[in-house]
Amino acid sequence: MDSTSGTNGLNGAADFTINLNRTRGENSATLRVTGRDVREGEYAMNSVDGSWYLDGRNLDEAERNAEQAKATSGLGDKSASVVQYVNDHPEGVRSAQVADALDIPESTARQYLKRADDGGRVGRRARGLYTPVTTVTSVTSEGGYPSERDTRDGCDTTSEGDS
Repeated sequence: MDSTSGTNGLNGAADFTINLNRTRGENSATLRVTGRDVREGEYAMNSVDGSWYLDGRNLDEAERNAEQAKATSGLGDKSASVVQYVNDHPEGVRSAQVADALDIPESTARQYLKRADDGGRVGRRARGLYTPVTTVTSVTSEGGYPSERDTRDGCDTTSEGDS
């Protein structure tokens, strides 16, 4: 884990590691969990009066919120709204739908969608059809170990050895 530092950062000896990462002065953070015999993932968290809580009703919702935060990080309001709209529609959207939903000209929607695609924040399944970029974890039939696949452009890029 790159984020562990110092002389006590012995990740190889731990069964799992948990890292809470936040920007200074912010009440929101990302909790990263990795290791064996744990559900690996990144989860959105919020701090209220010094206590940390999941940003969502369960781990799945907190994981989606963390993905959304990562997808829209560093974007302006309009770009973030476009990425959010695409992520809310896993079946895919076209520029006309985005334009109608966000009350912007279709040419502007096309421009924002192209930039989001170029930046890897959304995928393009077919000409003019934009989809969310997510990593899906599924349980395989062999041993019940999870495998990951990148669903960018609707392709399954499962690593060798995964089923």
